Amino acid sequence: MHGFLKRILAPTGTGPEFEKVAAIVAEIIGHLSAGRADFTYSSFPSKNQAIATFMSLEGRIREHDTSALNELRTYFLPTGDLQEIAISSGWSRKYLKLASNFEKAAGLGA
Repeated sequence: MHGFLKRILAPTGTGPEFEKVAAIVAEIIGHLSAGRADFTYSSFPSKNQAIATFMSLEGRIREHDTSALNELRTYFLPTGDLQEIAISSGWSRKYLKLASNFEKAAGLGA
């Protein structure tokens, strides 16, 4: 593909910062592990399943697996699993900050 077309078709932003995203996922795992996280309104059958899912995502992100970024993005969608868990568990403000940081680090927005 010619350089001109590459520039036009390239996504805006600087691209994903995988280590920053992995750190965000590690923080999520910490919130899921701590205290009494409420999974009632999420699709996870248990705390252990949620933690295992995010640990797997963290590993894949550290390997620069872009499909893991897309999967993680779905958890941050409005009324998605992370938002539901955060609201039910009392860390909704922290969730909003994590979501904003994720969006920036993943190269999805400003």
